[in-house]
Amino acid sequence: MEYGDWDQSYNEVPRWLQASQQTNPRTIFQLSCPPVNVDAEDGTSTYIMECCFWAFGPCIEGFKYCKPVVQVDGTFLTGRYHATLLTAIAQDGNRNIFPLAFAIVEGKGILSVLRSEEVDWESDNLHSVYCICHLGSNFNNRFKNEDLKKQFINLAYEIKQPTVQAKLSAMRSQFSQAVAWIDKIPLHKWS
Repeated sequence: MEYGDWDQSYNEVPRWLQASQQTNPRTIFQLSCPPVNVDAEDGTSTYIMECCFWAFGPCIEGFKYCKPVVQVDGTFLTGRYHATLLTAIAQDGNRNIFPLAFAIVEGKGILSVLRSEEVDWESDNLHSVYCICHLGSNFNNRFKNEDLKKQFINLAYEIKQPTVQAKLSAMRSQFSQAVAWIDKIPLHKWS
């Protein structure tokens, strides 16, 4: 209510990104929102935003001081427009979260973005892995067993491959459905 209705707010996104670029040197952004002319008395155009991406110049510059690991997470936006806000973060030398880039996308999850031809994620010897906290949460939502969830998370942090296989085998005899769920996720993506 502070900034107007949904249509007004989305119509301001291009202007906001341009202002951010002017006040933060080396800020970049990309929009996919062609203007659509509507029958407005003042002749203004309305933007129908499909997606947008931005990274602030100071964040781009600061990345060189971060650990070479990028984490991407998403959250569903609620309200009139159901999009997803994706954030890319790193960790600085003091183990603080350091924001890198942001995107608002319609109906795309992180995995579909990583698999898209435009991103071509794994061609440059880069690798994606899954967040064990998210997997543990999904695991617990499915099986409603907090102790089993803890076993799964501890298994993900196990260093020795033979130990991982032995613990999975032990779990398989007691919790075959849970281990079948785990087996669907490539081991190198979570362990």
